[in-house]
Amino acid sequence: MALKRLLIRVGMLIPMLLILAQVGFTQGKTVTGKVTDSKDGSPVAGASITVKGTNRGTTTDATGAFRINVDNNNAVLVITSVGFSRQEVAVGAQTDLSINLVASQSNLNEVVVVGYG
Repeated sequence: MALKRLLIRVGMLIPMLLILAQVGFTQGKTVTGKVTDSKDGSPVAGASITVKGTNRGTTTDATGAFRINVDNNNAVLVITSVGFSRQEVAVGAQTDLSINLVASQSNLNEVVVVGYG
């Protein structure tokens, strides 16, 4: 009788552990994408992609491609690059993003050149 109760308890414990393990592994997701220049569609290499509100980030490779882990569908990616305006993109249910950056229109009044020789 005691063995039967033990088997029933173990039989109930195993499915519960499997469910908990699945929930633990499915909390985040990987988002991939490509960052391009909105003017000519060329890839933007070295753009910074960060998850808003966290210290998690990555950069684009030479082809403008990136890969980053987000916690959930409410995540917002912040994309910045020199010469382009900052852009924020809500991830939602998407796992593959195509982001077009717009060139910034700031003009420099002075330029300082430093040479070492």
